[in-house]
Amino acid sequence: MWEVVLAVLLPTIAPGLALLRILDASADTLRKSLLCFPIGLLAVYGTSGLLFVLQAWSITNLTIALIAINALSIAFLLRKVHVERTTYTQWQKMEAAIHGLVLSESEPEIEQEVAAQQWFQSNRNPLLQIAAGCFCLLTLVPIIMFDRPFGVDWIGFSTLASHVAQSGSFEVPSPNAGLWTYPPAFPTILAWIVSVTGTSIEQSILVLGHLSLFALLLGIWGSMDRLGAGASSVLAMGASFALFAKVFDSGYPTVASQLGLIVGLMIVLRPIQQSLRYHLLAFVFLSICTVLIHPTGAIYLAALLIASLLSRERLSDDEQSPQKPIFLTSILIVTSMFIIALIYFAPRMLSEPVFAEYGWQGGKPMLMFNGPLM
Repeated sequence: MWEVVLAVLLPTIAPGLALLRILDASADTLRKSLLCFPIGLLAVYGTSGLLFVLQAWSITNLTIALIAINALSIAFLLRKVHVERTTYTQWQKMEAAIHGLVLSESEPEIEQEVAAQQWFQSNRNPLLQIAAGCFCLLTLVPIIMFDRPFGVDWIGFSTLASHVAQSGSFEVPSPNAGLWTYPPAFPTILAWIVSVTGTSIEQSILVLGHLSLFALLLGIWGSMDRLGAGASSVLAMGASFALFAKVFDSGYPTVASQLGLIVGLMIVLRPIQQSLRYHLLAFVFLSICTVLIHPTGAIYLAALLIASLLSRERLSDDEQSPQKPIFLTSILIVTSMFIIALIYFAPRMLSEPVFAEYGWQGGKPMLMFNGPLM
């Protein structure tokens, strides 16, 4: 079990910290420790999914890609902000200001956010933080108590992982014919973990699934901590049984795809209204990662972006101008999601024999026999 935990954790820390340095340069040690694993895990999911989409996925290729990403992330983290420079990116200005460095350039918005973040960080409620931490750790109890997941969904994921480990694709073996239609990120990461650690697939999927839920809770905690509501947000999630019911039914990709909401909250709810090029690039990349895990997370993220677009209509022209880049990016992401669904998935569902999560026959037979029920 512990080898699976290490296989999931170790490749995520450096990429998570590197992305967090851009997304939230004002983060202190606590917030970095909360957010590095969720953001890094989302990036690792997306990397594996992208390799599969590009038809370049294999155990070796994914291992090389993760090593390269971690090396680049570590190199990026070792870069320091030099006071003698004359031009800086926005995240460098924020990082310098939060650490007390005086640069030649200063902006009132950055100074205001630094003051707000320092106030939030110094006024955290210790009891709430402890309660939130204990609650998050409770989600890991099942991986200690059990050796396989509940429910039946995991059987489909394990089948996909076995196929992709053997053939590098989702083609069903003979005598069946057709393809499984499923986002590739979760099954491919599962196949990689099983191959690297040699652990049984049922235990690997149990650990990966519950670590994904654990990462989601940490991510909500960290992203809302920027608004002074981190611990209370996690405890509020504890009052809802939806995510936990999905986990105990082994719907792990659905839960893992919610990691995209963390990035959405960090970008859409930014205290500074000026959206930055680096934030947008990271946002687009991590949104693609979300789509590659499960449509549910993509739908939730799209709903968040649409809500932010609708809220823009209530702003004045002066307020809309600084927020224009993030709204244009939101439109681009939402539009891309619909285009991918219409151009890639819809034709396949009509013209090819497609197997979905539970193994039912898709395409025209599905529409013919299940159309009235649908």
